[in-house]
Amino acid sequence: MIVTSGGPSAAAAKQATSAIPIIVANAGDVVETGLVSSLARPGGNISGVNDPAAVKRVAVLWNASDNAMTLRYRQIEKAADVLRMSI
Repeated sequence: MIVTSGGPSAAAAKQATSAIPIIVANAGDVVETGLVSSLARPGGNISGVNDPAAVKRVAVLWNASDNAMTLRYRQIEKAADVLRMSI
């Protein structure tokens, strides 16, 4: 087993072998970088943690009758606007 951290080392390990299992961490979006073909069916010898930085949509659950939770939700809305995310 080869354990990698970061995109360049994961790509180098993928290029070096198709037989030894490769565990990937901190390599960003493994589909977008071409390390795996898809999350549902990655194929090959690579496994690990997908770390996409391009989150666009977030779900938030809260109790609207709890004022403190509603205030937190409003802060989340403000942060989402700054980060160009939708809730």
